[in-house]
Amino acid sequence: MGGKGRPEYSLAYRMRERAKSGVDGQVLIDYVPHGTQEKEIIDLWPTLRDYIGRLGNEDTQYHTSTVEDKARYAVCCRHGNAAVIQDCKFVIVTANSAGSKVITQNFGKTAEFIVPIYDEAAMIGEADFWIAMVKLQEYQKITGVWMTGDHNQLAKLVVSRGVRLDVFAAQIEYSIFTRLVTSGYTEVFELLLCGRMHAELLWFPNKRTYGGKLKATIVANTRPLADSYRTWYKEYFKQENDESCRLLSLMVDGTCDKVLKTGSKYNLKNAANIVHLVNSMREAKALPMKDIMILAMYSRQKTVISAMFAQMAQRLRLRRGGFPDVDTADNFQASERTMVIRNTVDTDELGFVDDENRMNMACTRARDVFYLVGSRMTMALSKGDDDEAGRLAADKFTVQRRRVTENNGVL
Repeated sequence: MGGKGRPEYSLAYRMRERAKSGVDGQVLIDYVPHGTQEKEIIDLWPTLRDYIGRLGNEDTQYHTSTVEDKARYAVCCRHGNAAVIQDCKFVIVTANSAGSKVITQNFGKTAEFIVPIYDEAAMIGEADFWIAMVKLQEYQKITGVWMTGDHNQLAKLVVSRGVRLDVFAAQIEYSIFTRLVTSGYTEVFELLLCGRMHAELLWFPNKRTYGGKLKATIVANTRPLADSYRTWYKEYFKQENDESCRLLSLMVDGTCDKVLKTGSKYNLKNAANIVHLVNSMREAKALPMKDIMILAMYSRQKTVISAMFAQMAQRLRLRRGGFPDVDTADNFQASERTMVIRNTVDTDELGFVDDENRMNMACTRARDVFYLVGSRMTMALSKGDDDEAGRLAADKFTVQRRRVTENNGVL
C-alpha cells in the first residue's frame, strides 16, 4: 500500500490515475456536511479529478480550499481507494495496514483470486499474521501468500504491561516468516542486490551477517556524493584525499552512565562529539540536515543528544529543524537517510552491540555515508568470524585510523 520506493505502486497513486483516466461511469455517494442532517449527493470521480487538479495547480492550490471542500475530498478519497482495492488481485501490506477496513472490506471483491503480499514479514507476530488473514471478507479467494522480509533485522517487540518483559516474549516475537526461513520448510528466494547502500557501506553487514553475498546495484554504487561533503571531510579530519569519507569509525570512550529507574544508558562525551561534528557539517553546508539521522542505541542517549541540539539551536537562533533528527535504532527500522551516525553509547560492556539483529539493522540504514561513534573497548569485544568483525578499531571498518583528538570533550 505504501509504495515508498516506487510511487506508481502506491494506493494513492493508483487512485489518482484511475480518476484521471475517466474509465469509470457515474458513481454517486452520500455526504453529510458538518453541522447539518441533510445528505448531499456527490459524483465521486469528477470530484476526485477536481481535487487532483487543485493539488497540481498553483492558482487553485489545495490549501485554499474551504474546510467543507477538504472534508468532501477526504470522503471521496476513501471511496476511490476502496474502488481500486476491490479490483486488486495482489496487495502489498504490512501487518497494521492488512487489518484496516479499506483492505479487509474491499480487497479482491471483483477479483477471481487474491494473494496477500506481506512486507516486513519478520516483524509480524504469528497471531497478527493469522488475524489479518481471517479478517479479509474475501479470504476464501486466497490462493497463496507471499512474505518478504529479513530475519536478520529486528523482530517484533513484545512487552508485558505488568513486568516489562514477558516471559514468553522470545517465543511470541518469533514470526512465522522467521520460522519458515530458518526451518527450511519452504522455498526461500534471496534478494542479494541492495538498492539502498553504496558498496563500501556493505562491508560490515556482509562481514558480520550476510556472508559476503550482498552486492550494491549500479544505481546505488554510482549515486553521486556531494562535493561539499567531500570538501568538509578533508578539512575536518585533516585528510589529503576523500577516499575514506563514506565509512568512518570514531572512537570516543567517555563515561557511560545509567538511569536507575529505567536502566537506559547515556554517554555525555559521545553526545558532545556528535553534536560538534554535526554542527561543523551544518556550518560548512556539507549535507542538508534533513538527510542525516543520528541513531542512538538507548532512548536516554537520544534524549541527551536532542537536548544538546536544542540548546545549540537556541544559542545560535536557528529555526526549528536546523539539526538532524535523533532516534533509537528500534524506531528507525524500515527507514533510511543519506548519512547515518550511529552511537553505541556503552564503554564497559557490549550492551545492545551484542544484539546481532539490532546491530545489523542500525548498520544498514545509510545510503551513502555511515559513521560509528563509540568506545574502542566495546567494539573490540564485539563478536564476529575470527573476531575480524569485532575488531572494528583495527580492521577495514575503521577508515579513520587515528584516535579522535579531544579538546574539552569534543572533536
